[in-house]
Amino acid sequence: MEYNLLIACLNKYIPVAPSDIEEIREVFELRTYTKNSILIDFDEKANGIFFIAQGITRTWNIDYKGNEQTIHLNGPGEFVTSVNSFFSQVPASEQLITVTDCNLLYISREKLLSFSEPSSKWIVFMNKLYIQILIEKEQRIVELLSLSASERYVNLNCTKSYLIGQVPVQYIASYIGIRPESLSRIRRTIF
Repeated sequence: MEYNLLIACLNKYIPVAPSDIEEIREVFELRTYTKNSILIDFDEKANGIFFIAQGITRTWNIDYKGNEQTIHLNGPGEFVTSVNSFFSQVPASEQLITVTDCNLLYISREKLLSFSEPSSKWIVFMNKLYIQILIEKEQRIVELLSLSASERYVNLNCTKSYLIGQVPVQYIASYIGIRPESLSRIRRTIF
């Protein structure tokens, strides 16, 4: 089942031929993690990409005031890693953890790069994935700068409703850039 979700997702980026399926199963390793497992730690180099087949992950760091800041909340059908660390091979400035028990499909940077021959469709996949990451980051920045806290919460509820009820309120509040008390007021007002 995990591989079917991955193949469906890969098909959004590149055409996956039946002959590719065995290779995909060989290079993406199924890993199971319990809640609060560290996938990539602070100052560690990201040496792979995770595909979330089941569960939720959180990417976070510490802001200049010493507060935890949720950068990303991701769920099934999404790829996660420390993007800057993975592509630049520098130590991660954030931590990637599981919020729930997770089934993840992992591919190492080494294996992914070994597929990336100049004419390979994996190069196309990497380029499209990178573009998708950039688009999502820009959308998130625009939301944080231009939408009210209520609008950001409504948008999150529309785009990632699976987070509500599965992710602690303080993570959701941090993700949309407010304090948990403010999120409680917004939730009472909206619903």
